[in-house]
Amino acid sequence: MASVSPLPPPAEIFIDWLMSVPVGADLAAAARNQIGLIDRRAPLHPDVRRLRMLLSALAGSAGPSRLPAY
Repeated sequence: MASVSPLPPPAEIFIDWLMSVPVGADLAAAARNQIGLIDRRAPLHPDVRRLRMLLSALAGSAGPSRLPAY
């Protein structure tokens, strides 16, 4: 019997987190902050490692990343 993760899919968590970042915030800095929170918890669940990877991809982007203010 396959084990079922008690966590939502990493992409869903990432999108929910992204939507919670205030407009005008530096997304890369916010992602690095979230990665720091994740890294303080070990060992990491495989889904949490995937979420960390998504955040790392955003944090590693060139230049500040900000949500546009509409």
